Order: sequence, then C-alpha cells, then structure tokens
Amino acid sequence: DGFGPEVVRRVLAGNAVLSAGLFHERYEAAAKIRGALRAQFRELFREVDLVLVPTALLPPHLVDGGGPGATEVLGRDILTVPMSLAGLPTVSVPVPVEARIEGEDDAWRESGAETCGMQVVGPGLCDDLVLDAAEVLEKFIASRRE
Repeated sequence: DGFGPEVVRRVLAGNAVLSAGLFHERYEAAAKIRGALRAQFRELFREVDLVLVPTALLPPHLVDGGGPGATEVLGRDILTVPMSLAGLPTVSVPVPVEARIEGEDDAWRESGAETCGMQVVGPGLCDDLVLDAAEVLEKFIASRRE
C-alpha cells in the first residue's frame, strides 16, 4: 500500500528473480558486477573529482496517459543504475533544455520538455562535495537566466 504501480512492478520482478531457485548463482553474479563497478569508479575518481552525466536518455512522459510501456519505463533510469549499484552519492539537477540541431535529439525537442536532469556524481562518502557542486551548478543556471 502506498506504492505506485511502477514500484510494485519492480519489487515483484526482483522477488521473482531471487525466488526462482537460482538465488545464490544470481546473487554471486550481481556481487561480482557490483565489485567491478566500484573498482572502475575508484579508478575514475583518481583522475576527476566529480562526474556530470544525464539522468535519463529520454524525455519524461506525460502523466495523463499515452505514456510508455512497462519495458520502456524500466529502461528510462538506466543511467542511474551504475552509481546506485556502486553506492555513490548522486544528485540530479534540472538543467534547461536548449534548442537542438534538427534531427538530433528529436524526442527531446518534440516532448516540449523544458528541463532535463543531470546527475552530479562523487566518490563514496563525499556527499557534501556532491551537494556543494549541485548548488554551484544550480546557481550557474540561475545566473544564465537573468
């Protein structure tokens, strides 16, 4: 109770995967992937302080119907998954969508979306750094609107 249909769908899918009698095999495979992601991010953060990446590949769908199917919805947050699995602090900042070249990013232009999310990602346990950078980004965006 209290959860939307998308949350319920994901919880049920997760339970089905783990209860299919292959729990240990799947858990071990997932743990290896998580470990590899953490190692890759540790290497990355030796070179840079923060990473800025889109939150979603596609524009948001309309709430009042005509939205994507369940499979497409599952893929919309794919760019948040690596950071989540690696346990990294991340915040999404709304960034204005600017005019684009005809033919490129048609989905964004046609959606009428005024903003897109950009994730500010930092190394583990550096939540303050991520939040400070997000605040700087928000102030920069606000200054460009003036």
